[in-house]
Amino acid sequence: MKTFGAELGLSFVNAGQRQVNDKAELVVNSTRGGFTLSGAATALLGIAHGDYVQFVSNVAKLTTEIKTSAKAFVDFCTEHGLTPGSNEATDAYMQTARFYIGKGTQVLDKVGKPVMTSERLSAEDKKAYAADKFDEMLEAALNNGKEELVESLNREGITKDEQIEILAQFVSIETEKYTGSKCASSSKASGTGVPLKFSDGNVWSQMKRDIAEDDRTSINRIYTLDVAEAGVMKQNNGFEDVDVVLYPLVYVSDEAPMRRGQGGEAAE
Repeated sequence: MKTFGAELGLSFVNAGQRQVNDKAELVVNSTRGGFTLSGAATALLGIAHGDYVQFVSNVAKLTTEIKTSAKAFVDFCTEHGLTPGSNEATDAYMQTARFYIGKGTQVLDKVGKPVMTSERLSAEDKKAYAADKFDEMLEAALNNGKEELVESLNREGITKDEQIEILAQFVSIETEKYTGSKCASSSKASGTGVPLKFSDGNVWSQMKRDIAEDDRTSINRIYTLDVAEAGVMKQNNGFEDVDVVLYPLVYVSDEAPMRRGQGGEAAE
């Protein structure tokens, strides 16, 4: 029997994965604050469900140059026939912003130990956690909770669902801190090469700055990750400098989000 090695370029396929996009793309979703990375992009970044992704941009630099009427901004206005200080000049200059994307890095303290933080959870996530840990959370609340909490949990006729609603308010999960936003898969597929979603309201607004506010939630803005122009940037993680591989994001197109029943998977 033959032995297949890495030299053949073979790799195991993620179970349950349905390939819908073989391009390394980032979609700035129509959903406010939402982003989607294609499977090819997550494979390139080396990230999977639960990993973090971060943006790098020169937006802060451009903003400072506008506020201080820096030479670069004034020269830009002269070249394009714009008046420094006008909204038109500001908008045009901000359109030159460059965005990059890379894998998030773990944050450490000054002696190299992981920094901990409270994980951001939605109301539904908190309810799910409270339901999963119901018995131990209920016992802890009844034994150690304040009198008002104990009374509310022991209220006559209270249901388990109502108790879960109460307990969910106290769910707080400590997790190791990373830079950027946490990614999640909307399917049962796992591993790298799976499309992932994440959110970042600030960058979402920056990347749709030129679109009228009322129209931003009706457009998917698509970027490709430029492999040829990828580079490495140093980032201090609190303990030491680490290398972060960054991919420039190149604008591709603006598209209306696909809805179910339009010949494909639903798009955000």
